[in-house]
Amino acid sequence: RPVDEALAAAIRSALDEAGAFSAADWAQYKAAHPDVTDIALQTVLLNEPAFKNIDRRGGVNIVSAEEM
Repeated sequence: RPVDEALAAAIRSALDEAGAFSAADWAQYKAAHPDVTDIALQTVLLNEPAFKNIDRRGGVNIVSAEEM
């Protein structure tokens, strides 16, 4: 699937500003963009090397690649 560049930019922005993109950030993004899907988030996370750590319980814990 193509990467949702607006979503990827929002995640990068959250990382730059707060150091994390939390489940609350995801819920807020989804509320503002009702057409975005969980698959779009998964696609961004799987295709963006700067992101990592999809929680096995279904949560999202994204940190920058420099912190690996």
